[in-house]
Amino acid sequence: MYLFKKTTIYFIKIKINLLLFLSILLFSSNAFTEEKFIGFIDNLEGDAVIIKGDKVIKLNEFDQIYTNQKITIDSNSSATISFIDNSILTIDSNSEFAVDKFEETSAKPSFLLSIINGKFTFESGRISKTAKGVMKIFLPGKEKSDLEVESSTMVLGLRGTLVTGSNFENTKQVALVEDSLGKVGEIDIDYAGETITVNEPSSGINVSENNEIQNTTLSEEESSEVKNLIKEITIKSATKSEENIERAITKQLAEGTIPDANGDGVADLADVEAYKTELLGLKKSKLDYVIEQSEEDLSLLSDIIVSSNSNQSMELMENLIDVNSESASLLMTEIVEQEFDIFSHVSSAEIGNFENLRETIVTEMIQDENDFIADTMAQMMAVSDTEMGAYMMNEITNTQPAFDDERNLAMDVLATFTEVASDKIDDFIQSDPSIMTSFAQSAFSNANEEDAEVIADMMQQTDGKNSAYLMSTMMATNDEIISNVYENLAEQEFDIFSHIETAKMDSMIAETDDPFIPTFEIDPFIPAPDTDPFLPVDDPTNLMMNQENFYDDLKGEIFTKIIETSDQTTAEITAELMMNSQGDSAMFMMETMMETNPEIISDVMENFVEEDFDIFDHFEDTGIDEQTSITALDNPLDNEINEPDITTSKKGLTKEERVAAKAQRKAEKARKKEERKAARLAAKEERKAARKAAKLAAKEAAQEIGITQINTSPDLQEFKTEVFQDMMTYSDESTMNTMAQLVATADAETASLIFETVVTEQQNNYLENEDEDTNFALDLMSNLSSVDSEIINTLYEEQEDLVENIMDTALTNISLEDSDAIANIISSSGNNEMNELVFDNIASSNNQSLTNNVFTTLADSDSGAEALIAMASTNQSLYENIAQDVFSGSMTAASLLTNITSAEKNMYNNAAATDAADNMNDTSTYAAGDISWITYPMTAGTYSTTTYISIDATATSMNGVEYSASNLPDGLTIDYTTGLIFGTPTDAGVWNSTITATDMMDFAVFATANLDFDIVEDTTGGYNSDAAGGSLSFMTMPYPPATLTLNNPITPIYLYTTGGVGNITFKASGLPSGLFLTAGQISGTPDIQSGTSSDVTITASDEDGNTAVANLTFPEVEASGGGSSLSWMSTPYPPATLTVGKSIYNIYLYAMGGTGTISYTATGLPDGLFISGSMIMGTPSFSNASPSYAMITAEDNFGETASVNITFPEVDGSGGGTVTWMTLDTDFPSTLTVNDPISSVTLDATGSMEPITYSYTGTLPPGLTLAAGVVSGTPTTQSATTTTVEFTATDMEGNNEDLIVTFPQVDASSGGGVTWNTIAADFSTLTLTEGTPMSSITLSATGVGTITYSDDAMLPAGISLTADKVSGTPTSSTETETTVTFTATDEDGDSETLTVSFPVINASSGGSVTWITLDTDFPSTLTVNDPISSVTLDATGSMEPITYSYTGTLPPGLTLAAGVVSGTPTTQSATSTTITFVATDMEGNNEDLIVTLPQVDASGGTETVNFTTPEGTLGTFDAGDTINETVNATATQGSDVTYTFTATNSQNAFGLDGSRSGIVVTGNTISGIAPRLYTAATYTFSFTATIPNNQTNNASFSIDISQDSTCVSPTNNICT
Repeated sequence: MYLFKKTTIYFIKIKINLLLFLSILLFSSNAFTEEKFIGFIDNLEGDAVIIKGDKVIKLNEFDQIYTNQKITIDSNSSATISFIDNSILTIDSNSEFAVDKFEETSAKPSFLLSIINGKFTFESGRISKTAKGVMKIFLPGKEKSDLEVESSTMVLGLRGTLVTGSNFENTKQVALVEDSLGKVGEIDIDYAGETITVNEPSSGINVSENNEIQNTTLSEEESSEVKNLIKEITIKSATKSEENIERAITKQLAEGTIPDANGDGVADLADVEAYKTELLGLKKSKLDYVIEQSEEDLSLLSDIIVSSNSNQSMELMENLIDVNSESASLLMTEIVEQEFDIFSHVSSAEIGNFENLRETIVTEMIQDENDFIADTMAQMMAVSDTEMGAYMMNEITNTQPAFDDERNLAMDVLATFTEVASDKIDDFIQSDPSIMTSFAQSAFSNANEEDAEVIADMMQQTDGKNSAYLMSTMMATNDEIISNVYENLAEQEFDIFSHIETAKMDSMIAETDDPFIPTFEIDPFIPAPDTDPFLPVDDPTNLMMNQENFYDDLKGEIFTKIIETSDQTTAEITAELMMNSQGDSAMFMMETMMETNPEIISDVMENFVEEDFDIFDHFEDTGIDEQTSITALDNPLDNEINEPDITTSKKGLTKEERVAAKAQRKAEKARKKEERKAARLAAKEERKAARKAAKLAAKEAAQEIGITQINTSPDLQEFKTEVFQDMMTYSDESTMNTMAQLVATADAETASLIFETVVTEQQNNYLENEDEDTNFALDLMSNLSSVDSEIINTLYEEQEDLVENIMDTALTNISLEDSDAIANIISSSGNNEMNELVFDNIASSNNQSLTNNVFTTLADSDSGAEALIAMASTNQSLYENIAQDVFSGSMTAASLLTNITSAEKNMYNNAAATDAADNMNDTSTYAAGDISWITYPMTAGTYSTTTYISIDATATSMNGVEYSASNLPDGLTIDYTTGLIFGTPTDAGVWNSTITATDMMDFAVFATANLDFDIVEDTTGGYNSDAAGGSLSFMTMPYPPATLTLNNPITPIYLYTTGGVGNITFKASGLPSGLFLTAGQISGTPDIQSGTSSDVTITASDEDGNTAVANLTFPEVEASGGGSSLSWMSTPYPPATLTVGKSIYNIYLYAMGGTGTISYTATGLPDGLFISGSMIMGTPSFSNASPSYAMITAEDNFGETASVNITFPEVDGSGGGTVTWMTLDTDFPSTLTVNDPISSVTLDATGSMEPITYSYTGTLPPGLTLAAGVVSGTPTTQSATTTTVEFTATDMEGNNEDLIVTFPQVDASSGGGVTWNTIAADFSTLTLTEGTPMSSITLSATGVGTITYSDDAMLPAGISLTADKVSGTPTSSTETETTVTFTATDEDGDSETLTVSFPVINASSGGSVTWITLDTDFPSTLTVNDPISSVTLDATGSMEPITYSYTGTLPPGLTLAAGVVSGTPTTQSATSTTITFVATDMEGNNEDLIVTLPQVDASGGTETVNFTTPEGTLGTFDAGDTINETVNATATQGSDVTYTFTATNSQNAFGLDGSRSGIVVTGNTISGIAPRLYTAATYTFSFTATIPNNQTNNASFSIDISQDSTCVSPTNNICT
């Protein structure tokens, strides 16, 4: 709301002051007094007139406006009037206005304007902004005959502002708006006896038809529309050309309306010139006014500059700089917002000094410390040409050293530049790489940890080549921050190594039909290659190899430096780098590490294992899919709808607002970065899970079609082997455990490679060193047994030969120390065949102590004892052989073996006999066992018919238990899975019940319990039907949970009734806190612990009022975690056999303890089996030749889990079904021809359980494939023999049938011979010149096998055919075309010729280059900070334009750009500098110009150097004191000072040589520990200070060392 004040005037009607009265009288009588020129019609749409008495004068554009004129704007018209004080009035159609008074030059300037009728907008000018100026707008009301005017006249007093409003017969409206220069003034509104002051923008008043004053507020859109209208008018007026003004005035002369501008009384062409001059003066006055009034808001001025011609833009910018040079930064900020290249625009101006303007603006911007200035400069570089951008870079580079460490302008500019115009980096590199490199070096040299995030963003926002350029520059300038940069890149999952790799690949351009397009792109920032004795420096092959080496070396340097500077261990950061990179980058890092630091390979691999990261699978991942998913994740974040903020448009903002805007953008960027990071982390986990699932699915799919392993490329296999070899070469105590982890988690192929490598390396070690005591194979197998107890058995079943080979190697040279490892392998494997292999090796070792130790260890564990029993039962002779060793050994081992052979073996045999009897009636075999009660069911004796009963009955058996009951009271039931007896009795009586627990695998094994129930009739109504209806009752009695635990949700209790009328409702009382009854269900989470049970009453009611009541007792609420530990009651036992299509018996799952409800999940179940509730059930759907290893997990409500592993047997697919082929071998083609597609053959077969899958063995003719059951394709290679292929059809039960098909030989293409792909036109379009290499052409033809090419020896001199490439350099010119015939021949001997014409070879021009510029054109003296007169290089050549370059080093501050040497020397030097400038024309002719530039003198005379540290003693020190004294000298002009130190003989005598005294001199610092002296001594130091101009100064300093009384035996006065 606007602020206002009111002044009440106590009369309704007022006498109008004389001025107002005269004004109104003037209008009413159409009388005019003296007229005065005050402005002109600046713009007119439609018609406007002046009424003078009876005359109506039509107005035109640029017509003059005078005081005391009543001007009318017609309908559908509008006009803009510019006043000479720079005020602007816009008036709409059907409006009238007049200026009553206009005094600009008097002591009290005044401007009185009357808006008689209509809508208007008025921006006040200079008069309202002067201290004594009076500016008023009158909105008159109705006139009175008695010369009194009603108080409906409104008077607006303006103080520097923009006002909009309207004055109509019955209403008035006025509002204050921010003006076009961003300022807000004030309005005093006098109306109806009140004065209202408005000083808030968009605020005002509205006078209604009944004369009521109401506050009003313009909308933001309305205010902007008003402000923009005035801005547009100002811009349009300011940019009108002199030609347009002259044309309009000339038109006035023709129409007779031109004023007598020169006062000679005649309207002629002289008046045209005079009036034009006057208008141009007003225009300039307006522009000067805008500059004068533009303080912090330069948006209007910037818009005018951008819209003006180059001359006016130059003039405005120079005027602004003259008035306020500090405004340069704000002005440029406004201009770059419009993406306008202002410097290119004003560089073509015919007035002003462009060089001076550019220097001033850039200097001011560099010195401006506002946060937004770096953004502005970067955006200027983005919209400017490369010359201007290079100029700015050079200026920033030269100025950066003067800033303190807190300001890194170069970094800030470079960061924004890469964000807004990363593609232009390449332009600057191509234009002048030295300037771009110096700029980047300046940015990176002062970079710190905070800048690392900015640098990381740069790398992502630029393409691979520019990222490589920036990274290489940073590495060469400040490689210490690379770890911080990498951390930021890793957080955003950005792989800088793969990004750089794209630069190398992008340098290769695909060949095209245009011979002028090169096949290789040279990156200009890459150093030239070393000289190769076999290849020229500029040879493409040499350049390409050099470029590839540069990128590879850069990646290696980055990788090595990150490792070197990281806070993590070398192995940790190395592993992290590989995990955070794409596969190809990770492989590159692994190769680099193996070359430079192979000792850490085991530790690195251990990190992968700990992170569950498959590095070898990662090597095969190119990262393309991941990158796509990351991009997909980024888009929603980038496109989110943000709340409006001041960063949306920065035009017209103050400095403070711009700083706030930048901070807001930075915060927004950080927020989005965090969101992206979170999204990427989530995506990473999703991708990791997806890859894991895909890998598992691929493995299962491979197993289904009989593939035991998925092969990778030979190169990767070889690389894996090298990794494993290095792990063994540099192994430590954890290496074999790491390799065991790899075997356990890797695919079969990798496991095989590990085994093979271990065997090979161990055998090689034994061959090279017979005393080698490291048994890698045994360590690996032992660790593997500990890592996964079942993995060895699995591997043995899948790759028996491989496992036997490694076991043979492991047991070749076993010793007593290996007994624990051997016992661990035996007890863990679970495979009798492999254990027999181990036992046999033990027996053949003839090492009795080893045998005793192994058996002792085995017998001490259950799994070991089981292994001994199994061995005894399957291989009696081996068993007895070993037993003899044991019995003849220690008594302990013999005793253990005796126990095993008597008790356990007998039990084993008895169990086997029992199984045999049971199996007579059952096709499945199970292990029988005892059953016993854990919780014996007991009754409380007597119960009523309304008492809810809950009795626990639990038993245990090896195979699980199923429960049943007989003769239970009516209303009670038993849960056959848990044994819970529950319910509410419905009838009175005595019941003798029997509860039976039965072994689920052997129904002959059971246990019983007898219960006696005494049920009496309840007469209390505890559970009844309503007496009235008697028709509503509970269908089953609800029963509460057995336990309640704090904060643990209960399993919902559902209420079921029978009978009743209509809807049934429920209510409950007494429920424990946290439980509630809703819609027939009791649920919730207990939230208060209680020490007592709760009595709960549940009432069911129907619509007739009938009720049924149940009284329940809920147990006490225990504290959280009060439940017992979760464990398995018994291990589930799987069926002995599984068959496709045959359902299994339900396998019941029993876990005990825990808290709340127990749920079950499983992994690894055979296909077709699943968990339902607490049972495993289902029907096997796929055959499987190997056992399945399943893990069953029980979990309670607190998340506590208990798991058990069970092994399912292989799934038999031979369900008696068969497969029959419908396709015949005769359906296949009888002939095959190269390049002739076959008619596809769809395989068809029927089986017992479809669908049918198809596979084949053998080799299909090249070009043919089998996909989705269809054989199709096009033969590609001729063959002289037939091919036999065996197709196999397999149904879902595993039944299969073969179809043998013999494919005929593959004939050559029916067209015969060879076909050329290269055409003659490829040669006729060449341009050949003597001495200039031709664009090479690669010949191409198709035929059978490899094609060879030859020519007819008629190639032009210097051109040759090598393999398939025609290339060379013509050595002589020709006057006619040269005809050449090429021949292409295939492996069948077929050939075809191609005749081509080489065009005329042009003679070498023999041209030359001549320098016009002389060495004497260069300055003869150079002085620091004194700009040189620029030298424009000039030369002529045979084919222009000429390009210029140089070798050598220009004095710092001087540059060569666009053929101009210019700049300001920045550094003093004492010697001259020789530069070789090279001019080169378009034919490659060149000429040197050698210039010797003089030494650079210091500014202000010869620079000298003086010591600032006073000569003399620097201090006295006792023995053992730390000495650290620095002497200083300074140069009079700030040059760097270097120091030299001269030692004297006396000092050496005292030991001041650094070897014994402990005192050393480094530069200008004396440091060390004071020695122990026998006699006190003074050390004297002579220093020489030198500056670049070779001026020197000398000074001597000393330190005193006290005597050490404990020093008694000195050497050269020093005690050690």
